[in-house]
Amino acid sequence: MSTEPGWIELSEVVALNKGAVAITREQHLLINAGTLESAVMKPATPLSVRERG
Repeated sequence: MSTEPGWIELSEVVALNKGAVAITREQHLLINAGTLESAVMKPATPLSVRERG
């Protein structure tokens, strides 16, 4: 059994947001893809996972 969390991909986050704004008929706009990518990025080491708790 793996203890690693289930990670969500950048494309999945964007798709979720597009779906959410479509419901409200807002326009989807990704201002800074690099910042979003770093927010959803998988930690490089197992220690990082434990520290994020």
